[in-house]
Amino acid sequence: MQKVTVLHNQNLLDVTMQSTGKAENLMKIAAYNNLVPTEPLAPGTVLTIPDTVDTDADIVRYYAANGIQPATALTATQTENLELTFWQKVVNAFRK
Repeated sequence: MQKVTVLHNQNLLDVTMQSTGKAENLMKIAAYNNLVPTEPLAPGTVLTIPDTVDTDADIVRYYAANGIQPATALTATQTENLELTFWQKVVNAFRK
């Protein structure tokens, strides 16, 4: 079993892709670590990648060789900005 430490702004999909190269492993990793798949992860959290998941070695090697550490989780401010932009568009649509 592999242990992975969550980085700042990483979500479970980021960790899954970096560790296994396959998005379809997300549910297995979530279940193994007793997590809800969409649950925000705190930086420094250590997750266990079970040996039962399939990996795409080419993607894992590519990420490692190129220093790719995906961190796509949105912060609260970014989420608020997206929501605000959406509602601004709705209001503007009715003003026309």
